[in-house]
Amino acid sequence: MVPEQTSAQSQLPLSVKAVIAFLVIALLLIVGMQVVSVVNFELALSLGLQEDDPNSLDPFIRGHAILEQGIAGADVIIQGLLLIGAIVGLLQRRAFGYACALGELGISIYWPTFDIFQESLLVSRGLMEGLDVSTVVFETVYIALSLVAALVLYRHRRLFLAQ
Repeated sequence: MVPEQTSAQSQLPLSVKAVIAFLVIALLLIVGMQVVSVVNFELALSLGLQEDDPNSLDPFIRGHAILEQGIAGADVIIQGLLLIGAIVGLLQRRAFGYACALGELGISIYWPTFDIFQESLLVSRGLMEGLDVSTVVFETVYIALSLVAALVLYRHRRLFLAQ
């Protein structure tokens, strides 16, 4: 005898489950990497997670390192809460999960777009040697996956907003 599936999770379409998996991966990668930057910036720098040395002789670079660490702290708090709220809320088919997911996906479209644009400007003005192709490819794929995830959730919005 097969047990009857009655949980809200079992009623979620596969595409929504894929979005939830994407959000779990984002939680582990983005927030996990940013925690390293908050807790041990020197380690984050050595791992290539951050770019600017807080011990540089150049005050601009030192200041930018502080900016990077501040962004990491905000990412941990804001994106961490959004991602946890999205994952839990979507699994429970709740409106707050839908709202958190769309908020996070908006950030997930914004930050790589900003990064690509900023680095392109640095290259065009001779302040940077060239774009890191692997980073641009990763960020472009991340933007595309985030857009698809948002569209999937929008298509299935009644699952979360009907309550």
